[in-house]
Amino acid sequence: MNMDELKRDVLPAFAAVLEYPKEDFRDRLDNLLHVLSMNSPEAWDEIFEFEQAVGAWPLEMQEHLYTRTFDIGPQCVPYLSVYLFGEQSFKRAELMTGLAQAYERAGFDRGNELPDHLAVVLRFAPHFAGDEWDEMVQWCLRGPLGHMARALAKVENPYQYVLRALGQIVDAAFPEEALHA
Repeated sequence: MNMDELKRDVLPAFAAVLEYPKEDFRDRLDNLLHVLSMNSPEAWDEIFEFEQAVGAWPLEMQEHLYTRTFDIGPQCVPYLSVYLFGEQSFKRAELMTGLAQAYERAGFDRGNELPDHLAVVLRFAPHFAGDEWDEMVQWCLRGPLGHMARALAKVENPYQYVLRALGQIVDAAFPEEALHA
């Protein structure tokens, strides 16, 4: 898959599944499976595991899982800067301010989420310039994704599959050695 497809199709499809579930959650999940079927069989397998775990659940149960996972007493927080700088840090505030300014310049609506929410960053991916996106992956995405996936694996939370699949996509598109070249 080329970088344009990744930023235009794949990452926003992940973002949709990592946003709060609504009536269209099943459609969002089906879209992610479809996008991955054409681009990444390994990541597709992880999302299929997620789909098998929660796809048939009623919306109320999916909402409860999301809330327990990411919101109230979260098993992992969806805010990238927390993993990078801690909850109370000037550097965290700088990153969030920089992201908010980038969103504003692009006319991008992040809704009610903080600028460093994983789903917001993924939805904004098509707007990042190449070098900006490379830096975002290297410094802000790769490490937090690993932390999040490991935290959820410890508690056997189905969202671990989504985060592992996303990590596989990021690792395949941005091999560590290429980012340091």
